[in-house]
Amino acid sequence: MTDEELKNLIASAVGDKLAELFGGIAAKSRYTLFEWLDKWYTDFKVNHIPPLSKNGLYQIRNCIDKHIKGNFANKPLNEVSLSDCSEALSKISSSRMCVYVYDTLNDCFNKAVALHELRDNPLSLMDKPKHKREKRLPLTKEQEYYFLKYIRGNKLENLFRFYLASGVRKSEALAIKWSDIDERKGIIFVNGTKTENSKRYIPLFDSIKRILAKQPRKSEYVFPYADYTIKNTWRWLCKKHADINYSIHSLRHTFATRCYEKGIADKIIQKWLGHSKVSTTQDIYIDVLADFENAAVKVMNTAKVNKGQK
Repeated sequence: MTDEELKNLIASAVGDKLAELFGGIAAKSRYTLFEWLDKWYTDFKVNHIPPLSKNGLYQIRNCIDKHIKGNFANKPLNEVSLSDCSEALSKISSSRMCVYVYDTLNDCFNKAVALHELRDNPLSLMDKPKHKREKRLPLTKEQEYYFLKYIRGNKLENLFRFYLASGVRKSEALAIKWSDIDERKGIIFVNGTKTENSKRYIPLFDSIKRILAKQPRKSEYVFPYADYTIKNTWRWLCKKHADINYSIHSLRHTFATRCYEKGIADKIIQKWLGHSKVSTTQDIYIDVLADFENAAVKVMNTAKVNKGQK
């Protein structure tokens, strides 16, 4: 070993020791950001106790691969700055995903700090982004009439009708199996994954029975379609019919609104939609409830005065 190599070795050892003494970690991280993310995922999520659900693990893995690795540079872990995080989060258009990426990174960085792989969490000085719920309006009676007309004869007609008749989320319908349908009890099991209350039973309405009677049994799944098939079909419908200026999720809101119009109680609608709290249902449909309240006020104001009253 030359004198120069020996000097560099000593300098490196002393520098690392001083950093360890005064900062709690080595001057240079042993991992890049992507390496640490993969290790964190494997050590603390895949091997989590109690085990995380397959869907939960998939969402974390997808968040890392698509939204974090897709927007960050693969720097050494200790060189990731607040500005790097801010810039990367600004590239994510979905506010819901932005919050999810923030939570994933925050957990990942906190674990690195706890294990002395990182001195400080770069997100500690950043305010957590807020999810802005997109306001999706239900279809009017006229829009619903024309929508049903437009999808007549379409390969996915039964699926789209099912969304309107059941209020299930897009992915929930695709997970329903024929074995989940209990005609004797008149219920359908929905294996939702969004919240604990997403796993639920919904009524086998007569309208749903008519839809299922027309659906071919070619698979164990009632609607054996790939997600991209549904998206492409919806884009085609939107392109062909300019007045389809709403999303598939609007069909779910339409179902809930029709329930309110029929006077069904909030608690029952909450159960059918798979919301964890009735307040969630009320918050989402606050405009609908306000319209119904205004209509009720008009009824009271125009009611005939009882005899004997001035």
